[in-house]
Amino acid sequence: MAKKAKIVKNKKKFPWGKIWYYIKSLFNNQIAMDCGMRKKWYVTLIIFILSMAISVIPQVVTASQTKGSQYLSSGNDPIALALYDYAKSETSPDITFENKEAKIDSSLLPEKPNTPIYTYSRLDEYTTKKQKLLDVYYVNLAKNDPLYNSTLEMIRKDNELTTESFRTASYIIFTPSYFESQLYNVNTGTKLNGVSGDYKNLGKQFEGKTFKTILSFLNEGEAKLTPSKVITNYSPFVDKLYINNRNRLIWVQFGIAIGLNAGITLLMGLLIFLLTRGKNNPLKSTIKWYHGFGISTWLSMTPALLSLVLGFFLSNFAMMIYILTFGIRCMWLSMKNLRPQYEQK
Repeated sequence: MAKKAKIVKNKKKFPWGKIWYYIKSLFNNQIAMDCGMRKKWYVTLIIFILSMAISVIPQVVTASQTKGSQYLSSGNDPIALALYDYAKSETSPDITFENKEAKIDSSLLPEKPNTPIYTYSRLDEYTTKKQKLLDVYYVNLAKNDPLYNSTLEMIRKDNELTTESFRTASYIIFTPSYFESQLYNVNTGTKLNGVSGDYKNLGKQFEGKTFKTILSFLNEGEAKLTPSKVITNYSPFVDKLYINNRNRLIWVQFGIAIGLNAGITLLMGLLIFLLTRGKNNPLKSTIKWYHGFGISTWLSMTPALLSLVLGFFLSNFAMMIYILTFGIRCMWLSMKNLRPQYEQK
């Protein structure tokens, strides 16, 4: 009886050749041109979206790591002493945080809303005069109150006329739904860092607690409250207040970076098309207007990856890395691949 022959199916090999071809488009301009001109429009669109997303990752990550307490880095010694004194004070009004709002006993508030509920001063070591370091305010006005904005402006300038600023001391402002703090140099009166936020993300950690309780918290084994410990307690509180502003900042930076990078990429696509319009350019009849955008999209992946790598090391220049590297690659393309050819006589 004849044996049945076994049918051996050929296993499909992984297309390493195609993968390497696409990888080479990262540094080979001719391959990038071929892909931009011959690949389907939806493939080019996917590459465009990926490039734009990759190029802004460092900026988004950097913005997401920003903390409200970082504003203290510009000079926290004066505010540490002032908040320490406030936490120990038995006469100054306290503020309670409940249901995502800041509340206070209204009977303890001064008559004018721009009058501080607490002020900390010390003697200047050189002039022996009193030197004001910090004002704490509670403005018991809703945001839709006609006096709300003008009152905050009077506090910021320490001037009831709100025209010229006389502010030289740091301040903290609480309203029922808003928080703001601004530091000033004690000696020169120049403005330093500031922060603002709301109470929507305080959570269980601070719910129902007073400001003095938050500042005065001691861990087990800690016997004495110090100015540095007050700042340690104050920092996570400010971080929570800043969360919503930080999230808005992330989206603003994301939108600006995406818009700028996408605009540069599309502009370079138009430029590639215009560079091939010369009568002696052999690509004049080959490259259509949409090919220019396709080519610029395939060129954009390399600057995007460079932005991803370098953006974390050069965070201050992260937005410029994509523009510079993309401009260099397009210049390289125009010099090597888009040059017109002239007949030699």
